[in-house]
Amino acid sequence: MNSKRAPKLFIGPWIGEFGVELLRWQSIARTLAQSREWAEIIVATHPDRFFLYEDFATRFVACKPGTIHTIGHKCHGHSPPHLHTRYINTAGGDVWLDPNAVPATGKNPEHLYYPISACIPTYRDFGSTLPKPRNSYDLLLHARATPKAGQKFKNWPAASFNALVEALPRHLRVASVGAVDGAHKIKGTDDLRGLPLKELAAHCRHARLMIGPSSGSIHFAMHCGQPVLTWISQEEKCNYLPVWNPFAVPLCCLTGWQPEPEVVLYKTMEMLRLLESRRHTIDLLVIGTKRSGHHGFIDWAARMQPERCFTLWNDCVKEGMMSFPDEAYALPTTTCLPKQLHKAAAEASLHEWNAGGRAAARCLSFEGISLPHLASLPEAREARKIVVVLRDLANTAASLKQGIPELQDKPFLHPDFQRLMERGREYLREAVGKTQWLAGLGSKVVFVSYNRWHTDAAYRRQTARSLGLRGPEPDRGVISDYVHVSSFQRSGTPADQLDTLNRWKTFTGNRMFWNLVCDPGTHALEQQFHGKAMPRYAEWP
Repeated sequence: MNSKRAPKLFIGPWIGEFGVELLRWQSIARTLAQSREWAEIIVATHPDRFFLYEDFATRFVACKPGTIHTIGHKCHGHSPPHLHTRYINTAGGDVWLDPNAVPATGKNPEHLYYPISACIPTYRDFGSTLPKPRNSYDLLLHARATPKAGQKFKNWPAASFNALVEALPRHLRVASVGAVDGAHKIKGTDDLRGLPLKELAAHCRHARLMIGPSSGSIHFAMHCGQPVLTWISQEEKCNYLPVWNPFAVPLCCLTGWQPEPEVVLYKTMEMLRLLESRRHTIDLLVIGTKRSGHHGFIDWAARMQPERCFTLWNDCVKEGMMSFPDEAYALPTTTCLPKQLHKAAAEASLHEWNAGGRAAARCLSFEGISLPHLASLPEAREARKIVVVLRDLANTAASLKQGIPELQDKPFLHPDFQRLMERGREYLREAVGKTQWLAGLGSKVVFVSYNRWHTDAAYRRQTARSLGLRGPEPDRGVISDYVHVSSFQRSGTPADQLDTLNRWKTFTGNRMFWNLVCDPGTHALEQQFHGKAMPRYAEWP
């Protein structure tokens, strides 16, 4: 019988920035704690943070820094360097997990673990088992107000928070959270500052949204399953990549420490609408290339179902699935979210139709994603119907050149043009049966020729039947700020008068244009798919 005792595990001391401890060290400590049997698991940290470890620690040691000016995981000399020796014996086999350690040398380096390389993090949803507080809130505000570590520039002025709260709808219940000496209590809000972490976790779990500049409180809310609206510098935006959002909460992360109050108000209302519509079934998932006409198609399809109140999540992105043009403000995410959501501007990423409809539904729109990515989406399996809208490549390329600022000064054979055209070819090959990327989604996939849909009322009726749209066909509206946007014709032009199938004529004499769009094999497939609605290129060289 082996009589050797189980070792003890000493974690810490960790008394640096709360956000860093939350994102990195507590999760790695949890993995190590679960890796084997320990005689005792001792955690040394600030007493306000014991809650982070209570699911596995057997003993706590309180450590308080002598300054608020901590940054990262270190306390600049205020962290007791040999505290572990009072509780464990590394020479006897006990283990010390220390964020301040340098690489081990000597006889028994295995008795000292380093958080950066020790193990994969194991996160805990701190709010998942907590009951709803007696008083719950729609919005929690963290009005950071601290000069610590020379980072006063991160504070958003109390006046801006006051302006935000003043402009919010009166029915929303709002509370201020954070440390009493590190956050403002905003006028018109209830004061929840100074709550123990466990009580704050319960409020985070059951509130709709947390708002404030990037901080430990914002990260804590995400680790309680709460959606957040935050802002941070571009260089530090990596703190909101999917690895730091382990429970995939909806997130709006703006760039810059001082957004305008009206932008934060706009994004707050968009986030609340997004969270509400997130509960609704996905009726349509529509994809197309940029300038494919799929936005006009969405408008038509939504208005053919007047009994449904539709919310469109426009140009959604997901981790590893970014539509053109790539934007620094758009964060990858493990769930689908509208691309525009992270842009620090009052520009809509959600659009609504049929406000008086009895039932609610969602429509998701993707521009230029690959079909294998589409086939892998849980949202694709959930959607009632998937629509792929194709416009002929020549008219698509002409509209791209005219309407996309990032392309206007580039030649037609630039890699960006070629990438966009190749995605159109990918959709075309699938539409005519040359590939089977979407075969696993069965009969819910419908390919629509924009050319025929735009010109042929009978084809529109056929398309409506295949999608289960039974309402009377509406007029197709006019060019507006969203649907039917045209770079060739002015706003107010009736949509059915858009000259969308003759855009190619603008570039008749441009040989690079024809080399881009009209290889014989693709042209034959386009004629097969679009039929009589395929333009006749008399001037094709």
